[in-house]
Amino acid sequence: MRKYRDIFLITIIHTILILTSTSLVTIITNRVTNVYVYSVLNIVLLVLIYYNMYVLIYKFPVDIIKIKYKNNKKKITHYITILLFIMVTNSILLSKLENTFLNLSLYSVLPKLNLILDTSSKLIIYLLSLFIQTCLIAPIAEELIYRKFILNNLLDNCNAFKSIILSSFLFSIYHLNLLQGINAMIIGVFLGYLYHRTCSINICILLHFINNFINFIILTIYIT
Repeated sequence: MRKYRDIFLITIIHTILILTSTSLVTIITNRVTNVYVYSVLNIVLLVLIYYNMYVLIYKFPVDIIKIKYKNNKKKITHYITILLFIMVTNSILLSKLENTFLNLSLYSVLPKLNLILDTSSKLIIYLLSLFIQTCLIAPIAEELIYRKFILNNLLDNCNAFKSIILSSFLFSIYHLNLLQGINAMIIGVFLGYLYHRTCSINICILLHFINNFINFIILTIYIT
């Protein structure tokens, strides 16, 4: 049961870190007109987030938080409900904060980029930083967290089907976007099954990279 608690705790912290950093980047980059600063800032914040997750998962003793749960379905269901409530609430509050008080949204970034990327050299720098974030950093970090750690621990506590579905569900919630969430759920199930059958995290990272690279190409075409 402690493993369940640790998994959910890490997922909550991971999601909050992503939400906070995304809002921070949006606020800061709304005032940035230098593509080099914009690109470096995004990469640095993303690296810091995943470094914190690495420390939390592999270095920090999560079990120092002394919370005791009995091993039964009622407690597990209750804890999952709390997890979902926290994640959804964070998503709604941050969305309201951006749209109501800051007059910012995810879509406001693209028009801003049109002003920043006024030369081909700046466009190349931005696309390079985007490639590093989405195709290099994210696949490695997310597979280590959601397949290597979360799925592995779930497999020690319940059957493969439940473990794959739950880890994929947590992975989809982390994206906090309906379309991305559905896509992440499907990919998570596929990668989870593949990891369960092969025990190879490298294959999962490679396929995750391919998926993100396809999305990167589509976004590149849209921007250009």
